[in-house]
Amino acid sequence: MHHETFETAEPGDNIGFNVRGVGKNDIRRGDVAGHIDDAPAVAKEFDAQIVVLQHPGVITVGYTPVFHCHTSQVACTFLELTAKLDPATGQVAEENPDFLKTGNAAFVKVKPTKPMVIENAKKSLKWVDLLLGIWVKLLLLDYVLTLPQLNRFVSS
Repeated sequence: MHHETFETAEPGDNIGFNVRGVGKNDIRRGDVAGHIDDAPAVAKEFDAQIVVLQHPGVITVGYTPVFHCHTSQVACTFLELTAKLDPATGQVAEENPDFLKTGNAAFVKVKPTKPMVIENAKKSLKWVDLLLGIWVKLLLLDYVLTLPQLNRFVSS
């Protein structure tokens, strides 16, 4: 498996490569590489669909769990609880709920506290299942729905 040559890599593949002039100490956890024609984008905020699998209390606006995406671990704040969903049908059960609890599914607006690269679910379906580590309890981020504000980073 090590030192094998592959023509392509797909989302979810772990690869290694060397770049002349870039030392191993120049690259940090969470850095993401991509093709120059479609460079990775840093989201200022994004809309997501979540399912609360297990949580000891209620989740409200301002809640800040740690998202694990690619190799980064970034605290992200819930800016808005847009809609609570019926878990059985996926239809909107309540607009702008005050809180979420275990068993709820919802659409939420999220803002990372640090730069974070994340993709829209429609663009990269293999990367849409992300875990948010909250102490020992878990939330599941089902889909990144929209990425309204992006900064493209292209190094020269």
